[in-house]
Amino acid sequence: MTIPEADQALRKLQDLGAGASIEQRAAIRQSLQILTEAADYHTIGMCADDQAIGLTALHSYAKYFGYDITADLATALPTISGSVYLKYNPRSNRLYIDTYQGDYRGGLVSFQSDLADGYNGTHGHFPLDLFN
Repeated sequence: MTIPEADQALRKLQDLGAGASIEQRAAIRQSLQILTEAADYHTIGMCADDQAIGLTALHSYAKYFGYDITADLATALPTISGSVYLKYNPRSNRLYIDTYQGDYRGGLVSFQSDLADGYNGTHGHFPLDLFN
């Protein structure tokens, strides 16, 4: 699969939610891996019903991409009740949380490249349990 094909596949597979089939989940993971090889790093976001669900999903996404969100980083977050948006930037090793009023639930992956010929783009929302 080429980079343009992976990009297009992810655009077709976004916003499926928890009902994504096994085949669709495999296609998402394959496309994410191809784009990962063309980028330098990611930022990862989660839109979730609550903080615990969001952190669990964020940890699984981060682990898949080779990042480790340390326990002290996660425990330093303020506690927020209700729906949340979480974002992790591995370059700055920062974790952000805020309330979230939107209807979408799922993971967002932004590909970042330092050079102009690398891949840059944002895709999602993907199932929160994509890597469980």
